[in-house]
Amino acid sequence: MAQRVMQISVFKAQCIEALKDVDRTGRSVAVTLRGKVLAVVQPPPRVRRLGGLAGECEIVGDLLESDFADEWEMNR
Repeated sequence: MAQRVMQISVFKAQCIEALKDVDRTGRSVAVTLRGKVLAVVQPPPRVRRLGGLAGECEIVGDLLESDFADEWEMNR
């Protein structure tokens, strides 16, 4: 997705709406002064909550009852 560019005067006037747009669309905004980029506003990283991977992975076997003792280097 292409980065949006805003002059600092426009960003100042529309700051709250610009920040909401970054959060909503995930599209960053480069704030410029006389053509030079002063800052880049990026969306916050998305945090996966507990259970967020449900349906995306599969557990095979029994992790609690498995014996991996022979695979540990300290046991060799």
